[in-house]
Formats: sequence, C-alpha cells, structure tokens
Amino acid sequence: MEEPTPAQRMRALYERIPALACKRRCQDYCIAVVDDGALTALERDRIVALHGVKSPGPDHACGYLDEAGRCSVYTLRPLVCRLWGVVDLAGMRCPHGCAPERWLTNAEAHALMIEASEIGGGKAERTALGTTEIEQQAGMLRMVIGYASEHAEAWEVLRTQGPEALRGIAHERWKERR
Repeated sequence: MEEPTPAQRMRALYERIPALACKRRCQDYCIAVVDDGALTALERDRIVALHGVKSPGPDHACGYLDEAGRCSVYTLRPLVCRLWGVVDLAGMRCPHGCAPERWLTNAEAHALMIEASEIGGGKAERTALGTTEIEQQAGMLRMVIGYASEHAEAWEVLRTQGPEALRGIAHERWKERR
C-alpha cells in the first residue's frame, strides 16, 4: 500500500478535530495568519496557489475574509483557524456560544499543532538552542494561546495590533514570571 501524501495526512489530522456547530459570527477574531508563522508551509502554499496572497485588512483582519465577512478559504483553512472554538481555553472559545461536540484540551491542541508542523513543512533541524523550528513554533503558539486564554484584552491586541504585538506582550509576561 502507498504511503499517504502530506495533503492526505493533513486531511486526516483535520478530521480528528471535533465538529463545531458554527454560527459564522466570529469574523472579528479572524486575523491575518498566512505570513505570521501560524500555519504550515503546506497550508500556506495550498491557500496561495488557489487564492493568491491577500494583504491583511483593517485592524490586521484576515485578507481572506470576503466583503460579507465570510471565510473565502473555509475548506482550506489552516489548523490554527480550525482550532478556534474547539479548545477548552477561555481565549479560544467562541464568544457567541458555539460549542464543539467535544472540547479539546490544551495538550491535545498543542499535539495537533506539532503534528501539523511535522506533516506540513516544519523543519526538523536543530537550532543553536537545541530545539527544532517545529518546537519553537509550537512553543510560541502555546505562549500566545496561553496568554490569550488568561487575558481578555489579548484578542483586542491581536485584532488591532497584529500577531507580532501579541507575541511581544506574551513573551514579556512570560519573562516576568520566570
């Protein structure tokens, strides 16, 4: 039997995410993720190949939202977007009451992010710190998600100032706790 392709493996990973009865009201939380390292090369390349590169909209809104605020790449949306509303963290829950068939734990979400990075183009080369790019990316996402889950204002920072600003704030708070 043939080995599954990376696209097939990624689809299988997506199928493990609990279903969410989405009301399509969370567009304010959709931020530009294509070029900020929050998705894998496979995910980025598939979106760009079919829809081109879209610049972020006002307030760092995702450039792939259409005029009505709907996701124009919904069937191709990356893991980070698919996790919205299904992770059992305050900052990842839908503010409009949509709930998944089962909540993912923080640990399950992190495991999916690492697996997606391995499937979709994360590099396994060790850095000077002895960590892989995959581990660094997953660590950064954990830090940002952890900060956002503890601080309601984090989503406003993300929406108005972008992911780099939130990463900077989350990193500073992390350093303060050490």
